[in-house]
Amino acid sequence: MRKSLFYILTVILVIFQLFPIVMTAIGSFMPETEVRTGPPANPWFAHGPTLAYYNFIFTSAFGGTIPDDPYIRWSLRGLTTTNVGYFLQILGNSAIVATSVALLNVLLGSLAAYSFARLRYRGSVASFTFILVSRLLPPIAVALPYYILMQSFGLLNNLSSIIVVHTVITLPFTIWYLVLYLRSIPVDIEEGALVDGASLLKTMRRISLPIASTGLLAAGLFSFVLSYNEFLFAQFLLGNINIMTLPAFLGGLSTSMDLYWAMIYACCTLTTIPAIIALAVVWRFINISRLAGALKA
Repeated sequence: MRKSLFYILTVILVIFQLFPIVMTAIGSFMPETEVRTGPPANPWFAHGPTLAYYNFIFTSAFGGTIPDDPYIRWSLRGLTTTNVGYFLQILGNSAIVATSVALLNVLLGSLAAYSFARLRYRGSVASFTFILVSRLLPPIAVALPYYILMQSFGLLNNLSSIIVVHTVITLPFTIWYLVLYLRSIPVDIEEGALVDGASLLKTMRRISLPIASTGLLAAGLFSFVLSYNEFLFAQFLLGNINIMTLPAFLGGLSTSMDLYWAMIYACCTLTTIPAIIALAVVWRFINISRLAGALKA
């Protein structure tokens, strides 16, 4: 009975999670008229699926237009269709920012976590506590200070600013998780290497981090997803459309007075591709049993 209830709840949860994604993908292939009216007045795909919106996204920067079809072309057009021409550039911006944040998290987080997990020095506990507590601040509370700071350094409307801020706000979790992961790994091998004459840095680089590779990949993937989906600081720090990231861009499209819902669905569907690729690449190298063991440690 318990097992059946567990499976039922799992299926409900999966449906709840996947339903918006599936409906968004379906909507991206539907003519705009069908998206706005829907059944029963206008059955789905009564006029067949269309690739017009994807074609426009990929070709609008080179002069492509929406077909002159009453079911595809809506009466309102202008701002949305103009801005969509930047979509591929904005998609690249988000991929660059998220990848940079993930790499910085792995590099800086591993160094900091190793020092907290393996070394004992004055102020280590206080520093670790401060890092964790700093993450408890709501992002809106530090948005204005970050804005002023980036303005002082001349980094507004620059991808470097959002990379720095995203790295700062994701590092506490990375450090916390990697400290737990490293503490779950026995220190005997590291002590043996130190006895044999290896330096602390060499021991960390050749022994500790390769053993903790699963944790590093998981932390990197998590920071990638957080950065890729972050909206508040991207909205604050990146004002020019050509250097926007996807959350701010899609937010602007969805609040426009002149929009195509099917076009937005197509943009949202394409938005998931980098995250899916990152997950597919990293997932094969992640050992789930090790991750679970580290979190229990």
